[in-house]
Amino acid sequence: MATSRSSVAGASALAPPPVMTPPAPPVKSAHLAARTGAPPDQTNRRDFEGNAGEKAGKLLFRSTPSGAEVFINGLVVGRTPLLMTIAPGKYTVEMRGARQESGRSVIGLLPNETQTVLIKLNPRYPSSIQLH
Repeated sequence: MATSRSSVAGASALAPPPVMTPPAPPVKSAHLAARTGAPPDQTNRRDFEGNAGEKAGKLLFRSTPSGAEVFINGLVVGRTPLLMTIAPGKYTVEMRGARQESGRSVIGLLPNETQTVLIKLNPRYPSSIQLH
């Protein structure tokens, strides 16, 4: 009985391992830059509080409704309610709510003063429309 070498070789040969393609590298887009480091609100708050000095005052930020983003001189520092230690001076405070509400106030903080900043957020757009 004769056997062919090709059939014996084919039966004992292992299948080649599958070709694995490496995962695609993350897309680097000039339009979608990956954020590194702490979030901006934490960084800005840390900068304000780090430069407060010995005669720093305290500001308690509150809004109606609560949960608004707080901006000091255009820089986001967190959400209400928020207590910060900050250097004495004049500041523009803006708060923005989740539904496009906003409010703004200019405040003056004296050395070693504690002040509450309460802003009632006004809606940008009407909440209801009546047709006549």
